[in-house]
Amino acid sequence: METLLDPRQAMVACLDQWRETIVGCDDAGLPDQVQAIESASRMLHSVMLDAVAELESRNIATTAGFRNTKQLLAGMLNLSPTEAGTRVTHAGQLASRRALGGEQLAPLLPETAAALAAGEIGPGQVKVITETINAIPSGSSPTSTPTVPHPATNRNLDGARRPLVHVAGISNDERMHGFNDRALADLAGQQCAPPRPDRGNETSSR
Repeated sequence: METLLDPRQAMVACLDQWRETIVGCDDAGLPDQVQAIESASRMLHSVMLDAVAELESRNIATTAGFRNTKQLLAGMLNLSPTEAGTRVTHAGQLASRRALGGEQLAPLLPETAAALAAGEIGPGQVKVITETINAIPSGSSPTSTPTVPHPATNRNLDGARRPLVHVAGISNDERMHGFNDRALADLAGQQCAPPRPDRGNETSSR
């Protein structure tokens, strides 16, 4: 019978091996190593958000004597309240959800979640994306901005970036850098979506 290696043990072993590879890497290959490490760290952050969403859905914080998941993360991981709250917020938007009947649902921002899981964007860009989407007035008319095609059908979205981001009051090119094609699809979807239901009718994460 095959024995499965604990994911944490496997990761530690891989990281130790990776560290040795970096030391022996030549100058030409080092930039690629840095890019690969950054991509892997982003993927790992996606897994962290899945775990945070699971904590939230199981109400682990209350059981452990904390007021909420934000307080649990701050104490358990030595995070600032702001950082802990950000992780809870991002988990609620990027992790998969479960309906009241138990069926699994896609994340609220599926394309952004996929981009993070693939290592294409990082936590900082996720923050820009979610803040921008949250800043869009409820019920904004999609006719005021051009329709953004899904990235699978049209990769040339540069012309759509500025008017879409303008709706949320962002004109800074550095902040716009957070919007890759997948995130733009989520942004366009939020503009065209009907008003969100009351919090009491929402499904839980995970």
